[in-house]
Amino acid sequence: MAFTTLIAGDRYNLGWNIVPKIAKSGYTPTVGDLVVIDTSAANRVDVIATTEGPYGIVESLNGYSSTNLLCPISVVELVPGTYLELPYLTSVTLGQHAVFDTGVTHGATLDRTKIGSDATNGTGTIVCKDADAPHGTGHCVVFFF
Repeated sequence: MAFTTLIAGDRYNLGWNIVPKIAKSGYTPTVGDLVVIDTSAANRVDVIATTEGPYGIVESLNGYSSTNLLCPISVVELVPGTYLELPYLTSVTLGQHAVFDTGVTHGATLDRTKIGSDATNGTGTIVCKDADAPHGTGHCVVFFF
């Protein structure tokens, strides 16, 4: 039987693209957070904001806690060729880029940062949404190239 679509959902954890990072001071990471590189200190990440596009997604917290702030968290880098299904907050447009949307919230069905779309800012390309996405309405698949 032939495949009827090119998108199956997630294909982002390739094994070699998981890196240890330190959470920026003041940021309490959660699994599923979309993050960006924090340039104020070496090897740090911060949760996405404003018109930023995601650099990676928090995969695990390892030993991170309020008493162990310098324990590395595992971040999967969204490298070219990866796909990631994400919930969206209001609406997204096919062919546009994934960006931060108002308020850092996680989806109820898929516990990841909700996104918006933008024609010029952001990263990746939204390739399917709603009924064409594995989790259905309110979700989209982003291809990173």
